[in-house]
Amino acid sequence: MSDPLHQLREALGGRLRELRLNSGLTGTELAHLAGWHQTKVSKIEYGKTKPTDGDISHLVRAYKLRAPGAPSNGEPSPADADAPRTL
Repeated sequence: MSDPLHQLREALGGRLRELRLNSGLTGTELAHLAGWHQTKVSKIEYGKTKPTDGDISHLVRAYKLRAPGAPSNGEPSPADADAPRTL
């Protein structure tokens, strides 16, 4: 049985993988955009590595997301030009 912290990392990783796929990126493409080795993407998505605040910032930019309530940068979301995606 895994500990609760590991379960939370796995859940976060699954959500990040879902966001990546919805953004139309492969793990390799994301790694290239973030300046990471591809294995880092996999380790984060499978809950093996805890993402840092900097890692999350890279992911948000790569996925073209904005936090709820954050001001828009004026760029439409590629998935839906009428409404930006949120975390």
